[in-house]
Amino acid sequence: MDSALTVSSLHALIQAKKWKDVEDLLSKDQSLAFEIGSSFQTLPLVTALMNSPPLWLVESLIEANPAAVGSKNELGLLPIRVAIRSKCSTDLSGEIGTAGTHCISHVF
Repeated sequence: MDSALTVSSLHALIQAKKWKDVEDLLSKDQSLAFEIGSSFQTLPLVTALMNSPPLWLVESLIEANPAAVGSKNELGLLPIRVAIRSKCSTDLSGEIGTAGTHCISHVF
């Protein structure tokens, strides 16, 4: 399968809010969580946060790419900021915050 097509497909599925299909594709290839895509050129975690994802999908994306919570988008925003600006639920914002704190504790 063409990797560019797969990455594009993952972001397209996220933008279409086809959560089960996203999960299926991600379970086949977790490295897709590291790929930049969508019209905003972001990681799948950020693309998902801009599209009101279910909590379990955010957990799956973070599990596949824990470093994503500390990666800024092209505007310099961390995923927690994207979650807040996108008016994600407090559960989603909390998951991002918790994962970010966990990542920082491993760095220091």
